Amino acid sequence: MPHRCLDNLIEWTLASTSSKPLRTLLFAPLGFDVFIQEVFTAWCSGGCLYAPADDERSDLPRILDLLTTWEIERLFVPPVVLSRLADLAVEFSCVPTSLLEVAAAGEALHITARIREFFSRIPECRLHNHYGPAETHVALAHTLSGPPQSWPDAPPIGLPIPGIEAHVRAPADPEMIPDGSGELWLAGVGLAHGYAHEPQLTEERFPVIRMNGRQIRMYRTGDLVAQRADGVLNYVGRTDDQLKIRGYRIEPGEVEIELRRHPQVHECAVVAWTPPHGERQLVAHVVTEPGYSADWQELRSYLTGRLPDYMVPRHIIAAESLPLSPNGKVDRRRLGGPVTVLPGGNDDMDDVQRAVAAIWSGVLGFGDIATDRHFMELGGTSLSAAVIITKVHVRFRVRIDMHEFLKRPTIGALSALILERIAI
Repeated sequence: MPHRCLDNLIEWTLASTSSKPLRTLLFAPLGFDVFIQEVFTAWCSGGCLYAPADDERSDLPRILDLLTTWEIERLFVPPVVLSRLADLAVEFSCVPTSLLEVAAAGEALHITARIREFFSRIPECRLHNHYGPAETHVALAHTLSGPPQSWPDAPPIGLPIPGIEAHVRAPADPEMIPDGSGELWLAGVGLAHGYAHEPQLTEERFPVIRMNGRQIRMYRTGDLVAQRADGVLNYVGRTDDQLKIRGYRIEPGEVEIELRRHPQVHECAVVAWTPPHGERQLVAHVVTEPGYSADWQELRSYLTGRLPDYMVPRHIIAAESLPLSPNGKVDRRRLGGPVTVLPGGNDDMDDVQRAVAAIWSGVLGFGDIATDRHFMELGGTSLSAAVIITKVHVRFRVRIDMHEFLKRPTIGALSALILERIAI
């Protein structure tokens, strides 16, 4: 990445949000491009950067505590992390009222009822939706306005920041400008030089296009967008995420948007799954709102009334939460087809073990997990551990810290620890 991208990014961030020396949380890991934005936004405004310990950074209840203790004013987080922090803050009435600027970036932002409630309690705080792949960092942005209850479920990704050009092109023919939606191409000072030691890939993703009598180097994002009459862009999905089911091309994001509009649905992800001896099918992994008893037949009927038959998922799977990658994004690679969750009524497993097993299954994407299986053997990460701890906190009203969990990372040991805390 060129240095001019960093200059442009920080100058724009401070001009569009606040140039005051705000207290900023260092939440992003070193390998995530948002790390750069956190660090230099704080330092270049004379602000103070607050760095949690590595194990604290992946412990969301602890992060919520630190937001209040340190009186953090500026926060950059992935949308899923924002949603889960809002869940905790509203559930336990511990909203960090010092927050002034929150930016969500990394994947599509979806406004939940808890996010609306979270920002309703801190009316001085603004929520910004930042869009940009690693190849450009932030390229477009949109600040949500008006009362949080009026915010759209799927906010726009907005308009290009200064120094960036956004062009909507036909995916199959970049020379064509489509009506309505198309693939997003970016140009300007934010473009990377390319991929290290990958000249062929660089040429493919950063082509030079002749447009309006000039040669312009662009980055082909692979993201599908729809342009409104005022030029504001809405994110639609990915060209490489499109699925072909029964001969129809399907964008999973469209199914997810409809699912999230149902009052029972808190989080969801739609993926394709092919059984060993069958045809490809859509599978929806759904996390319901607290207090709801999921009615999968009712959910299917709801979708049937809003989507064509071929877009309605064949299977809807209950999940305690969606698995996350180390950067805090939904890890779709770990979402598959129907899984068998540990059965209720097992004489060898008490209620706590069954509940803990269900939490692990939802977070890790595995069914029928033995009580002595090690968390790391199942692909667990620090963030998925934090999610499990958070779910345990909400379910049992006991606090387990990260060190305790990692010392005893099995369903059996965690269940025993929970029972100890409940008995105290």
